[in-house]
Amino acid sequence: MVSSDDKQLLAAADASAAGSWRPISLDPRSTLGAAAVAASCAIAFWIVGRAAGRPSLAKWLRGILLAGGAALAGFGLVYRLWDYDQTSIYWRFPLPDVATPFGPYVNRNHFAGVMLLFIGVAAGSALAAVAAGRRLVALPALAAGAVSVLALAATGSRGAGVGLLAGAACLVWGSPRGGRIRLVGLLAGAVAAFVAVLAVLGLLGEVTGRIHLGLEGRESNRFAVQWDAVRVFAGAPVFGTGAGTFAAVYPPFQTVTDMRFFSNAHSDWAQFLMETGLVGAAFVAAALSHLVPRLRHAAREADPRRWLVIGPAAGCAAMCVHGFFETNLHLPANALLFATTLSLAYGASMRAEAPA
Repeated sequence: MVSSDDKQLLAAADASAAGSWRPISLDPRSTLGAAAVAASCAIAFWIVGRAAGRPSLAKWLRGILLAGGAALAGFGLVYRLWDYDQTSIYWRFPLPDVATPFGPYVNRNHFAGVMLLFIGVAAGSALAAVAAGRRLVALPALAAGAVSVLALAATGSRGAGVGLLAGAACLVWGSPRGGRIRLVGLLAGAVAAFVAVLAVLGLLGEVTGRIHLGLEGRESNRFAVQWDAVRVFAGAPVFGTGAGTFAAVYPPFQTVTDMRFFSNAHSDWAQFLMETGLVGAAFVAAALSHLVPRLRHAAREADPRRWLVIGPAAGCAAMCVHGFFETNLHLPANALLFATTLSLAYGASMRAEAPA
């Protein structure tokens, strides 16, 4: 239900309106920037998808992505284990006390979110190689995936942990029925190994200390901000307030007493609804109606190439689940990597439909 106060706030935020008309965006400049990011993601998806349709190019793309992911994860681990300073980035550039830097990211949750993509690509590459009987070929992908999981765990991001569980569930669901128990066993063994490594690195206590259901202090505010964003969506349900306008539009609607300035809704989906309304939701539904059947069909094939579809798709699904708690898809770098990873799965699905 939209209160009269909310309607007045929306009207006040709409400073450019004249007479009876109302612009689609309450902050056109921010919307233009968001449109540029969306266009970049679309171009990346198209280019990578075309290249991923060719096995040799797809192999190089996966290799480049995994090498970059392993380097990023390695830097994050070094940053965390060597003279860790939660008030600075790159050990020397101070940040506001509300920041949670990790590696080159100002927010550890955004770092953890991109790790989900790399883990999915690594898992798919490794499982495809093993299924094809090339176990040695699987080792580089396994190594890249392992360091990415360690880096994700070191962030202590609970939302990313939920996303990782969702990605693992996608892998199990996509595996052949006769091999699901074996895959679950392998995943359980991997968890035990990672717990041991975290203990050796001295991070286990901190990671386990983050595993609790209760929300304390400012942690609970993120859900209040999400609800505020849904309230704004209810006031402008068709087009929303305009892509990229959250930071400009949200302040009058903030119901949380917090020292922080909220530049995002702490949820991809709540912010997406607020900014793009039902039109944006319809676009997502249309995209899913095209992508999901194609990915599911390719995942049912018996060929080892199925894992090149399932793995990246599982990474994307994991980030989408993480999106209930963070705004990875509203961060340009992570959005571009998401588009690239999804395009790898899409390109592999087209190859899986072709004769081997």
